[in-house]
Amino acid sequence: MSIFSEIEKITKETFLLIFLDILFLISPGAIVIFYFYRDIFISLDTLKLVFLDIAIISPIVSINTFLSYGLFYKVDEDKKTGDELLFIAVTNSLLITSVVSYTSLAITHVFKSSLNDFLLYFAIFEMVFFLIFLLINLKVNKVKKIKNTIK
Repeated sequence: MSIFSEIEKITKETFLLIFLDILFLISPGAIVIFYFYRDIFISLDTLKLVFLDIAIISPIVSINTFLSYGLFYKVDEDKKTGDELLFIAVTNSLLITSVVSYTSLAITHVFKSSLNDFLLYFAIFEMVFFLIFLLINLKVNKVKKIKNTIK
């Protein structure tokens, strides 16, 4: 098997998700660097900037992936492999991280806050997001249990 045969197997949907994953991995860190440290953003070359963006956001994405995978997916119920579930969890965590990052930055901009305030807003929105998703997950699992007892 060559790499080209593996690339040919990628569907349009998977390609779009991979593209969005890369975009969501780079853009939150870039916008934070641009907003708070514009001189660093301008002075770094593109490759260094991309690595710095990834270094800033990847710990948060890792935590979100772990929580997302643990909270929302059960292999037996969805009939998906562990790799598919991990890909979905990473995509979800990148999306959540981006939304939380952009929302926190917008509030920081409106209130002309500092980097410390941005990090506080980020932590608060992150917790709110996962509390909402945890409640949704508990509700869905409760409904599934009720449906299974009726059958």
